[in-house]
Amino acid sequence: MQKSAVVKQPFEVFYNWAGSVSFGHSLDTQEKLKALAKKSQFCFFGFNATDPVITLGLRADESHILFDENQLKRYNILKLNLKRGGEATLHAPGQLVIYPILSLPCLGLKVKDFIAGLEEITQSVLRGFGVETKKEGKYAGLYTERGKICFFGIHVSGGVSQHGLSINVHNDLSLFSAIKSCGEQNRKHDSLSLYKEFSLSKEELFFKWCEKASNFFIEKK
Repeated sequence: MQKSAVVKQPFEVFYNWAGSVSFGHSLDTQEKLKALAKKSQFCFFGFNATDPVITLGLRADESHILFDENQLKRYNILKLNLKRGGEATLHAPGQLVIYPILSLPCLGLKVKDFIAGLEEITQSVLRGFGVETKKEGKYAGLYTERGKICFFGIHVSGGVSQHGLSINVHNDLSLFSAIKSCGEQNRKHDSLSLYKEFSLSKEELFFKWCEKASNFFIEKK
């Protein structure tokens, strides 16, 4: 069931929670939301993928997929090539995916500043649950002492951002063995469900992230 909220600020910000939808549906939806972003009506679109899917960014290739075709079929894993930064990423049920669809020129942001902002917002939200994260060298994403917990990959076209980030909430971490995460095999991963201070649903976490992001970008404007 889709839920949305509109926040009146110097510009309108839409929080659009779609619930559990197919990855294909999420791609169609963000295309429709691009028109709003061009009118300075910014959208945060969140969802939970109904089926596991491996997406390959612009720096990834087929060698980053470690499962053969039989294994992919066994686990019902789809694979897609996307126009976004980054390498191979896996989305699966239990993972929160957030697409901030914003006009970067309207916010006066360069791409690198936008990505840094997404990282800062997410770190702040997770810190509220006692989950400290950090960057790890050249690799995109946020890491705890246990492993990677958050993934980033965006695409900007006509000044409007697409795709975004995903956070491991209570997804099956063993599925990451299907890919070279960040181009590396056997990389460790972490999940919010392993922290006793975290008790929110994915929907509640999405709206908390949106509130933090709205305040962050409004202050930047």
